[in-house]
Amino acid sequence: AIQQTDKFGYSDILRSMKFDVLPETGVKGRGLAYYGSQILEFQTALALEAKDDYQRLTQIQEMCKKMCLDYIGRKARPIPQIPEKPVWSEFVALDEMGLLASQAGMLPIGYNAANASVYALNLRRIYCFLFMGAHHTGKKNGMRAAIESALFKQARVCVIDSPVGALKAYQQRDGVDYLQNDEEIFRYFQILIPELTRRKQIRLEMLSQDYDDNEICDRMLQEKPIFVFLPDLVWFIQLLQTSDLGMEKTFLNIIGKGSMHNLYFFGVLSVEDRTQVSGTELFNLFSGYKTGIHFGGKVDENRVLGFDYVPFREQSLALKPGIGMLPDTLLEGDGSKVVIPLVRGKKND
Repeated sequence: AIQQTDKFGYSDILRSMKFDVLPETGVKGRGLAYYGSQILEFQTALALEAKDDYQRLTQIQEMCKKMCLDYIGRKARPIPQIPEKPVWSEFVALDEMGLLASQAGMLPIGYNAANASVYALNLRRIYCFLFMGAHHTGKKNGMRAAIESALFKQARVCVIDSPVGALKAYQQRDGVDYLQNDEEIFRYFQILIPELTRRKQIRLEMLSQDYDDNEICDRMLQEKPIFVFLPDLVWFIQLLQTSDLGMEKTFLNIIGKGSMHNLYFFGVLSVEDRTQVSGTELFNLFSGYKTGIHFGGKVDENRVLGFDYVPFREQSLALKPGIGMLPDTLLEGDGSKVVIPLVRGKKND
């Protein structure tokens, strides 16, 4: 028996469930039904008189089209599945993506590989976040997904790009502050620091009144979120070290003490380039939060994020570009892999 549905074609149980199994792919009419406490796979059929399979299929298609046109109610939620070639334009159209993006403290960026549900970063658990992996594994596309999600949330977005211009497509995007040199960075943070000081005062006042971290975080999430994206973390750290504007100390203070202000830093770092900044005070602070996503598999090459849950024999296995693995610090619920949809640039991608 299929679970009884409401007037919209949903059942309360099915609407709230996340399936651990999916119907067999490539079989038309195959689906899932809730029976007792189990999810069962079923096959639907339409009894039609026809001379051959082609004629029967044509009749079924016409009947389904008519049923779709005649039905004016809310359509049933489709069984979650990850497209063979996921793209952002389809991902952002998902109801679940919009629902999560509307929630303070959630940043949807891709699909949970375990059950095809939308995966969102829990901003309560991150501050400085790393997109890591070998070259050409999907790190910058992961950052693009985070940028698009932040813009979807109407957050304040800053992109600090290197001269290479990896994210130059965002230079003319509404809602994006696009910076490329130390003078622009200096001016931007001169304007931002008073806002961070105001938020700090709110936090200190709540601490003095014995509010706990969760209550302070709830209050801070009421402020407009601020996201700073660094598509070349090595270049950024080296720029601060060599700049005559003396910004390194400022950023050491922000990175070291700026958490819980609804401010977030996202950086891209190739595992091959880590040695160029390892040992620097700023990188030690940034990477010390141990939060990020590792792309392309071979997590045994990652010396920053922790993957102790991965069996030793699987730590050297490669994954397709665009598939990221979550570190120990971000494991929550089922699934440890995230599939990031391809974000196509507005002009030149």
